[in-house]
Amino acid sequence: MASPVALTPAQRIVWRVLILGSATAAESADDAAKLAIIRANNLIAGFGDANGDSEGYQQLFQRLLAGRGRTGLEPVCRGARSNAI
Repeated sequence: MASPVALTPAQRIVWRVLILGSATAAESADDAAKLAIIRANNLIAGFGDANGDSEGYQQLFQRLLAGRGRTGLEPVCRGARSNAI
C-alpha cells in the first residue's frame, strides 16, 4: 500500500477551494489573504460571482440535487433497485 503524502500549504488551499468553494475555504488569516488574491484573479478572469467567489463541489452537488427535485426525476439507483426486486 502507498503511504499518504502531506500536502503543501498551497495544495491544501486549492483542495479546500475545490471542495468548499472560495467563500468558506479560509482556515486562518493567512489563508484569507491568499484567498483574496484568488478572488481578485477570478474577477479579472470573469469567473465566479460578483465577489470573485467560486462554488465548490459541495455547492454544485447541492444545486444538482435541488434541480433534480424540481424536475421530478427519479434517481437512477432507485429505479435500478426497484427493477431488481
